[in-house]
Amino acid sequence: MAKTWIKALAYSWLMLVLGACQQETNETLLRQLDQEISQFESLIELTDLRIELKPAASTPFDASNNSNFEETLANEIKTETLQNFFDSLSVGIRIAHPYTLINVDTDLYKLQSLLGHDSFYFMEHADMTPRFHPTEVVYLDGQRASVTDEYVSKAAITAKYKADSQMENRTLAERWVLQQSQARSSSDFFVLTKAKPITSITYDISLPYRETRVGHASAAGDTLSTPAGDIKLLAITGNQIRYQIPTAVAEHITVQALYQDGRPLRKQGSNSATLYSGQKINDLRQALDEMRGARKQVKRGRITTQEELEKYLEPRLDGLPGLQEPAQYLQVTATYAGPVSKVTFIIPESDVKTLNFTSTYPLDTWEEEKEYRVAADFATGKNGIIDNDGNWMVEPAMDQYFRMLNRHYFTDQIDNRENQYHFDPATGRLKKVDYLLVESAIYQDRYVRVSRQTNGPRGLAEVATGKVVLPMEHTMLHLQDEKFWIAGKNGKEGVLDSALRQVLPARFDNIDFDNGFFQARRGKTLDLYDSKGRNLTHGKYDHFKRFSDGRLLASVSRKNQDGLVRQYAYFLDRQGKVAIDLAARGFSQAKVFRNGLAAVRDAESERWGFINPAGKLVLPMRYKDVSFGFFEASGYAPVRLSNGTSALIDKQGNVIKTFTGSFSHVRYEGDDENRYLRAGKNWYDAFGNPVHPE
Repeated sequence: MAKTWIKALAYSWLMLVLGACQQETNETLLRQLDQEISQFESLIELTDLRIELKPAASTPFDASNNSNFEETLANEIKTETLQNFFDSLSVGIRIAHPYTLINVDTDLYKLQSLLGHDSFYFMEHADMTPRFHPTEVVYLDGQRASVTDEYVSKAAITAKYKADSQMENRTLAERWVLQQSQARSSSDFFVLTKAKPITSITYDISLPYRETRVGHASAAGDTLSTPAGDIKLLAITGNQIRYQIPTAVAEHITVQALYQDGRPLRKQGSNSATLYSGQKINDLRQALDEMRGARKQVKRGRITTQEELEKYLEPRLDGLPGLQEPAQYLQVTATYAGPVSKVTFIIPESDVKTLNFTSTYPLDTWEEEKEYRVAADFATGKNGIIDNDGNWMVEPAMDQYFRMLNRHYFTDQIDNRENQYHFDPATGRLKKVDYLLVESAIYQDRYVRVSRQTNGPRGLAEVATGKVVLPMEHTMLHLQDEKFWIAGKNGKEGVLDSALRQVLPARFDNIDFDNGFFQARRGKTLDLYDSKGRNLTHGKYDHFKRFSDGRLLASVSRKNQDGLVRQYAYFLDRQGKVAIDLAARGFSQAKVFRNGLAAVRDAESERWGFINPAGKLVLPMRYKDVSFGFFEASGYAPVRLSNGTSALIDKQGNVIKTFTGSFSHVRYEGDDENRYLRAGKNWYDAFGNPVHPE
């Protein structure tokens, strides 16, 4: 009996009745034959089907809507591109004693796009996905180790347990890998059988690969050759295409329909029909005639048993070679989001071969974790603290929320209550504390800010011991210049040094730190204090700007003999003494020193110039206005020239660049050097280059 699926279809009813009694009634044989004749008629009807294109109903096409398009699939991929892709993958790591759990985010969606495949390719061709094999790890202590058999992977599990009956013998680690692989198919999971922290891991990666070429067709009748037969574009009508494709390679060919500007249109749907050769169709028809003839013989009583029917059909069907011929082509009709201009076929050019890559993945290690870290126990899920050799420093007894805040403090959460612990690595002691860290930062490598409750009064604890060394009774604690604490208490502010000794008592309304000095206000009195807490000004001034180039701009308002209030300005030195009396030198206004010069305004001409820290006039009084001073970054200053033009000048007074419109605004972005000027409607940086600050 011929062993093709067509013939098997013709004889399938024989197998259904083989175990029945030898003598069958005519009714049974007729019923079975009718079923097979009906199936053959349907098959022949399908071979005659030709899918015709009809205008597809759709909403008006919008070429500006990106959802109507899909990503262009690459046709030629370089090895370097694939290497860069594998190098860029994300690798995650977690220690679960006695294992290290590792997963690689394989990013198969991007890979299949790089290879020129559609978004379902790896789902339909799992055998073409990359294989990851770990080869080497570098531990946190710098030791390198080869990865031989000391790991568990999905591939190793499959090879180990070839029979389903053996699957019950799987270890907990093996079960974990299989569960994770099933839950997250976009990642590759491994278990290293060692709990020692690592800083990098190296993989050998093998990628099954077929070389492809790209062909284009834009008119009915255009053909592209393949080893299995020709691809033929049959028609393009609006947003539909019809093409013929060899069945043997159909699943490996990717098709994209292009809009007139070359962008691939999003596919909305498709259907297909199998095409057979003329010989096969003729033989199918002949087989159908023979089965109808057999039915007549049964009805007349000339065939009454299964054996007689088989003897009648077998020689007649064996003489039809077309029954063994597989389907040659598929005819496909596909509908797209917009009008199609051209069709791209990405065609395999070779058998599957393997491309090999090696990638090393550095694993980010938090600075605080370079000596020890939180790790879980694989069996219980409890957390503890582990050292760089993979040994427990604190046995795993904490819950899943246990985590490190900094090198000396840890936290967990039990019954919605946060608990925090101090850790002494020398003794391995983890002790619960009766306060919370305001944040994880360690100040001066010595203190942490602490509080009894969230947003409550604050104090300081010593990180080495966990002891509170400054009571939790301060509304604010701000570290300045890594040397001084501005401390608020009972609505007042004071200053402590790094040893928490008092520099200024907590009796001031406001204290600002500026270049090693404190500007402290109490009521209407403003004074300048040095780092020793000495008062340098004794109520002489109303306002201070800031220290720059060793000079502090200070001012005071006084009533003159005529009863008018006038403001007097001075530049003070670092001892609080007057270095430059601006009024005495005929200056009515000044701006702070920047880049070695300060802008001053002449009281009579109302023009601006620039002086140095000694008070010497360096650039004469010839500017109508000075917006700011000399930028730190460029050494240029924005000014308005005598003719009203806005410009940038250098420290010699040379005009570097002029601008349309007046400088109306100076804007800060980040640190003090990143300022932006507005001239008219446009913004410029310190060099006069156009910018667009957010």
